[in-house]
Amino acid sequence: MTNQEISNLIDEKFEKVRQELKAQICPKWVFSEVEKAILRNLDEEYKYIARDENGAIYVYKSAPYKKFGDNNNFYWNCKEDSDFAYFDFFPNHFQQITGDDEEPCEFRKYL
Repeated sequence: MTNQEISNLIDEKFEKVRQELKAQICPKWVFSEVEKAILRNLDEEYKYIARDENGAIYVYKSAPYKKFGDNNNFYWNCKEDSDFAYFDFFPNHFQQITGDDEEPCEFRKYL
């Protein structure tokens, strides 16, 4: 292995560790105590929360993925219809969950 290859490998490993530490120090999602209480009271099967482009918010049992509809608007989809539940009962809460998120929030990590 050349010195350049070793240097590149070290750089890649360093970047991975840096990203992991950043996620721990500066979490992408921060929930209020009220929001945490709401999420803690959900059935344990629900692990993800995401907001569609139209503003509707849902919770999911397994990680949803983005799917694009007829008007090129996206929504979060999952494998099974029984894997999600409408969750837009708290209009003044969960504002940090946006339609711009690239991935769903695995909310139990933040409780």
